[in-house]
Amino acid sequence: MSISSHLIDLDGLKVFLVFSSRKSMKKTAEHFGLTVSAVSQIITNLEKQLGVQLFNRKVRPLELTLAGRMLLNDGEILLRNAYRLTDTLRTSNLENIHLKIGFSESISHSLSPLLCGSLFNTVKNFSVQTAMTQTLKEKLESRQLDILISPESFDNEQSFFRRALWSERYLLVLPKNEKPVTQLKELRNLAQRLAYIRYNVDSTDRVQSERIFRKLNIEQTESIGVESSFTMVGLVAQGLGWALMPALGIWQGRHWTREIQVLPIPTVNIERTQWIVTPSKGFEMIVNQMHQLSLKFLDSHIKPWLDLTYSGLSEHIRSISDS
Repeated sequence: MSISSHLIDLDGLKVFLVFSSRKSMKKTAEHFGLTVSAVSQIITNLEKQLGVQLFNRKVRPLELTLAGRMLLNDGEILLRNAYRLTDTLRTSNLENIHLKIGFSESISHSLSPLLCGSLFNTVKNFSVQTAMTQTLKEKLESRQLDILISPESFDNEQSFFRRALWSERYLLVLPKNEKPVTQLKELRNLAQRLAYIRYNVDSTDRVQSERIFRKLNIEQTESIGVESSFTMVGLVAQGLGWALMPALGIWQGRHWTREIQVLPIPTVNIERTQWIVTPSKGFEMIVNQMHQLSLKFLDSHIKPWLDLTYSGLSEHIRSISDS
């Protein structure tokens, strides 16, 4: 019995699909942590293996051939089914798997240690990654992570399994010596006087803050970009600017909260929701377990922490029942 050497290489298929969607060798290489020449070689090897050309190299930018379009249409289904089968086999015995979990920066300091400590009773081997949401989103999509907790719901991925954890209200964070802002006109004036301290470009919170700006028609003359909530609260506390932050972000800067004031944003109520998501049906059981534990820790630990940080802060976070 001979085994055909022309069965598709799944690793090569992953590279092909990412390159076809991003249309950039450089971005594809960055996505996989490879060199541009390595990406080019992988695609060339895939073409040799299949005996077809996937791209028309006579035009720029490269265009898919008929075979390339066929592979693009059916390749995602093939890869999804391969992932599903692999995950099902891996999760047949949770004690023997190595679970890869991602926590966004927004909950890495609060929920992460509590949840990981409880998970150890079920899963003996796991690793944890923390980063900005966009970075972790790409890792989950490429299956470098099994489970992600972040503000990203992956609504476009119908095959993903997700549970909503809680929603947090965005709040106005000002230096303590500033006059309290209660009206939209006062907020617009503040934006002209003080620098706006924002999250960097790959942050979900920055997208939400820009949404608030558009909704309120606020013009900002100066801004400072940071990556951590601790730094953001610290800069506000030193009188260097103002910020829009959810409750857990403020908690991460708890060292500085005696020097700030926290107020509702005039005229609007915008929230962010934390989600727990997996691309594999095989992890549904453990996601449900993590969901239940997370809501327990919200009431037993996180809300009391918030109120110790700033009186009444826990009123701006609420659990979600999505059952």
